[in-house]
Amino acid sequence: MVGIAQSEGALGARMTGARFGGCAVSLVNESLMEDFSLRVLERYRKKISLEPKAYACVASEGVELIRGFKKAAF
Repeated sequence: MVGIAQSEGALGARMTGARFGGCAVSLVNESLMEDFSLRVLERYRKKISLEPKAYACVASEGVELIRGFKKAAF
């Protein structure tokens, strides 16, 4: 999956997770995401004969402290 993603123009790609094929994470320009996903999924499907899925997300600023937050009591 990573090799396919890289050859389709990903700025970066890597495998993550374990077992059952894991998960590939690719960094792609937002304007290219839909076409990129379709091409990668089709090539992977033909090569591996499994039905892959793609999920688009946007990177956030990460972890931050929320002041005044009170932990729920269980």
